[in-house]
Amino acid sequence: MGAGLVEILSIRHGRTAYNAQGVFMGATDVPLDDVGRTQAAAVVRHYGAFPLAGVATSPLARARQTGALPGRPVALVPGLREMHVGALEGLPVPEAASRFGHLLASWRDDPTDVAPPGGETLGEARDRALNALHGLASRARPGGTWLVVSHQLVLSAVAATLDGASLARWREYASDHTCGWRLLWRDGAFTLDARLAAPA
Repeated sequence: MGAGLVEILSIRHGRTAYNAQGVFMGATDVPLDDVGRTQAAAVVRHYGAFPLAGVATSPLARARQTGALPGRPVALVPGLREMHVGALEGLPVPEAASRFGHLLASWRDDPTDVAPPGGETLGEARDRALNALHGLASRARPGGTWLVVSHQLVLSAVAATLDGASLARWREYASDHTCGWRLLWRDGAFTLDARLAAPA
């Protein structure tokens, strides 16, 4: 990696019970389940061997637990939390589809400016996550590598935007648990570099 670059390894947190049960989670603070804790242990083994300059996570428990590398301080970054899905939070997907079918249909067409009642739009979530990442990279020492642990929607939205795609295509940039994207920062701007596989 070039000396002037900052490398951001941005990954999704491990699995939670809400993920396994098909429940809308959003900003609800749900911890990792047994599978998620196993995934987090793999993250520790894999990324703990990297010469990381630092670790930053969303303040939500599932991200903090995934990024808890022993001996490494973790910066909790509010802008990295998941999109707040308002009235959908805590609802199983079939119930949400029954109660908010029209809203979800609009969101599937283009989620950029569609907000669930009491929630935020994907565009808003993307913007605050990008601002958080810009802040982190601009303060980082050039040549350093940071591990960032965040969430499905915000990471997918950021990746789509950096790739020049509309947020209606966010699913193409979605990641399984503990997978994500390598981002490179140079001269005040990010580029989307490569997908990151889940650590074994």
